[in-house]
Amino acid sequence: MRKNKNQITFTALLAIALAVFFFLQQYSKANTPAGEGLRVWFFDVGQGDGIFFRTAEGVDVLIDGGPGSSVIEKLAKVLPAWDKQIDYVFLTHPHADHLEGLIEVLQRYEVSNFIESGFVAKTAGYERLEKEAMSGGEKKIIAKTGDRFDFGSDVTAEVFWPEPGILSSATDTNDSSIVMKLSYGEIDFLLTGDATETVEKGLLDDDLNSEFLKVAHHGSRYASTTAFLQKASPLVSFISSGKGNTYGHPAPEALQRLITAGSRVLRTDLSGTIEVEVGRDGRWKIVCEKTCK
Repeated sequence: MRKNKNQITFTALLAIALAVFFFLQQYSKANTPAGEGLRVWFFDVGQGDGIFFRTAEGVDVLIDGGPGSSVIEKLAKVLPAWDKQIDYVFLTHPHADHLEGLIEVLQRYEVSNFIESGFVAKTAGYERLEKEAMSGGEKKIIAKTGDRFDFGSDVTAEVFWPEPGILSSATDTNDSSIVMKLSYGEIDFLLTGDATETVEKGLLDDDLNSEFLKVAHHGSRYASTTAFLQKASPLVSFISSGKGNTYGHPAPEALQRLITAGSRVLRTDLSGTIEVEVGRDGRWKIVCEKTCK
């Protein structure tokens, strides 16, 4: 009789624990501070890219994962410990400084949708990532020009690149980068992956105008052309680069073009992780881990 009572007690406690877990998980998804509309983080992942955003309804989206696994630590700071679900994961293009962190993300989190450009890289890292994506049950989507993602809460993303056919002719993996405009109401973020000058030229007929720009290729001298910046006209530009990196990113030439375009420039190597909070009324503010100067 005592054994049966113990079994009943354990079962009841387990049921309560599971109920609390699922309640907390849904609570973290559905509840955000009053007036909050969209939060976007430009993670300091070193010499690479890692962007995360959460809508007012708790839809979570990760764009690239940087090199190594530091993105896991960054996610842990913005997601509750019990929240192990990410709704969308994007890989802009298959270079190690964008994909390595995603391998562990797919291992640790339940990912509903995995989106990539379709460019196939013959590297061990990319093969590991694809293996994880295939084994985890995620819905795999190949992004292309004209695709539109609706994340709810008035948050959408429109894909500007890659164009059909570019994958078969691209000689530079960066030319396959997913470029998209993330929009919340009247506020836009232009996210460029490692888009090259060639890609930027191909985008000049698109509606690039945006309040915020994620600068292409970590501030390489071969991107952020004058013509592109004139069309985008960003108020604030974010550069994701590693402190003291061997590539010299961001390049002085790119920085000067951004300044000439009238854009404020913030860098993860100087500011750490950078967060943009956009309110439901369209007002926004920027919070930096270190300094926003």
